Amino acid sequence: MDVGFYVFTLPFIRFVLGFLFAAVTLSFVAALVVHYIYGGVRLQPADDRFSRAAQAHLMVLVGVFVLLKAVSYWFDRYELTLSTDDFVTGLTYKDVKAVLPGLTILTWISLICALLFFIAAFRSAGTLAITSLVLLVGSALLVGSIYPQFVQSVQVRPNELVSEAPYIQRNIDATRASYGLSDVEVTPYAAADDATPEALAASEGTIRNVRLLDPAIVSPTFKALHNRNYRRYA
Repeated sequence: MDVGFYVFTLPFIRFVLGFLFAAVTLSFVAALVVHYIYGGVRLQPADDRFSRAAQAHLMVLVGVFVLLKAVSYWFDRYELTLSTDDFVTGLTYKDVKAVLPGLTILTWISLICALLFFIAAFRSAGTLAITSLVLLVGSALLVGSIYPQFVQSVQVRPNELVSEAPYIQRNIDATRASYGLSDVEVTPYAAADDATPEALAASEGTIRNVRLLDPAIVSPTFKALHNRNYRRYA
């Protein structure tokens, strides 16, 4: 997709989806309260708690919510490009092999679940619709969370460098392109570390001024100087 899609279109779609999710949720709560006040929803008897109108109204609202969830799952696929959960930004092996197919599966399951709720609004299929909603929640847990972690633990971590190599290279290429460095020519430089006595004699002044840094001393010294400067400016 074009970069503008991720900068402008995708955030706007997320804003609209968030607004619609909130509107449908509030509508469902309000409808439930109103139907209860006017007798459409009753706590008793157990075999006839919802009137036909209340059931149709609430089923349609739940169906719209699940339909919005399907749309959300679909656009979650694009947001993987902006993922920062792993050590590189963007898609990784786990995302491509597990998360991306999982989101596609959840999209279709959500669409089927929404369709069943719309059917249940006009037919006696409420049990089937609610069962499909439970299956959707279970699928989201299995496909969206457990399976990606399984792929990461079993397939990626034992040989992570090989598995993630193409995705790391894509990240490097994208970074170079964003900074205008994609056309830089890299020339190997063979450094020579076999100094001759004549070269050492000619650089005697430089060599005498070379500081030798002891790792055991540098870190405590840095911390001491940092703490002293902090107390000075605090």
